[in-house]
Amino acid sequence: MDWTLLVYIIIVACVVYICICGPTRYHRDGIIGTLYMWLVNGPSNLGYCFFTILCCSRERGKRATRKAEVCLCESRNPIIQLMYVVLMGTAVYIWYQQVFPMVPTDTVHVWTGPLYTAFTLFTFFIACYSDPGTITAQNSRQHLAIFPYDNFLYREAECVTCLFSKPARSKHCRICGVCVAKYDHHCAWLNSDVGLMNYRWFLLFLIAHVGICVYGSYLSCLVVWNVIDSRRLLYVQYRLADGTLVGTSYYIIFMYLMQTMPLIIGVTLFMAMLGIMLFAFFGYHAYLVSWNLTSNETFKWSDAKEFFIQEERMDEFKAQKNIYDRGFFANWKEVIWPPLGKTPKGPVKKSPAADKGASSGNAKKKTPEGPVEKSSAAGKVASSGNAKKKTPEGPVEKSSAAGKVASSGNAK
Repeated sequence: MDWTLLVYIIIVACVVYICICGPTRYHRDGIIGTLYMWLVNGPSNLGYCFFTILCCSRERGKRATRKAEVCLCESRNPIIQLMYVVLMGTAVYIWYQQVFPMVPTDTVHVWTGPLYTAFTLFTFFIACYSDPGTITAQNSRQHLAIFPYDNFLYREAECVTCLFSKPARSKHCRICGVCVAKYDHHCAWLNSDVGLMNYRWFLLFLIAHVGICVYGSYLSCLVVWNVIDSRRLLYVQYRLADGTLVGTSYYIIFMYLMQTMPLIIGVTLFMAMLGIMLFAFFGYHAYLVSWNLTSNETFKWSDAKEFFIQEERMDEFKAQKNIYDRGFFANWKEVIWPPLGKTPKGPVKKSPAADKGASSGNAKKKTPEGPVEKSSAAGKVASSGNAKKKTPEGPVEKSSAAGKVASSGNAK
């Protein structure tokens, strides 16, 4: 047998690594990021060609391609979830058909293997269907009390879609159409967002799949070693053309195993490489948790750094600190036991965006609970008859750079 199967496995592993790590800030500006963009844009270009030929019109092909992109990439759909079920189901089926019957029946692995497989599938379903921390008009005040604004990455603002004040570290997901507390990212494999309330289940999902890859690879290697030992492959000798008797080599043993048990060797190599990549991905998120960062915030800090470099004001950027970092153990405790803010009593504190919306005369806006204190500047504007401008309650002094960074982060 040639190296075709091994080449296929390496290609699949590389594609999975590019899909997982391509959009991260460590790779997005390098060759991995470029390959990721090719993979992302490739299906769109192929779809455009297909629909153009099918519709016999470039304009119709463009519209059809756009509709397909919206359905597949910009709206919630279970396609990627089904892909996971197919990939996972195929790997599990091959493993239990080829490897599991060769596992010694007098070992504990006969029981732990199926149990751990069921546990891994359980982590997938709980990560898919657990609430990521959805913010609504009813619980927005409770989420506002969890994290303070740092007036750098986050400042008081209103979600233009949900029409309530955005809590710090939250973001509106355009795919799911909701605001999520401590937003990390939208996971297509889960068909859901990863946020404050389900980040722990996402980490459990990752580490469970790392464990099943490592455990499955270990049992497969155990089976392969039993085959090598029972057939005494390490002691086999063969005679060369000149009559010289030589011992076997690991390369010859590997090629023999590829010939006699290709599925076992293939699934073992696939699980081993996938386990390494998933462990690296879990390590990245473990690093974020240790410093109390989110994937979304790493992009914000990166954009802020680029902004200050362009403005030649790196001293100001270096002076900024992550106010949400409370120490290693406290950061992990925040993920494992997410904090629940207490609903504050008293009048609702409106955001600057909400004040501007109220002063525009929009009949749909409700009167805020409690009195709203106006600044002297707001009084002067109101007395001049200009009803469109209103000074936000409690003016906050910010540098122009911090305002630009915060506004650019909210736009994301």
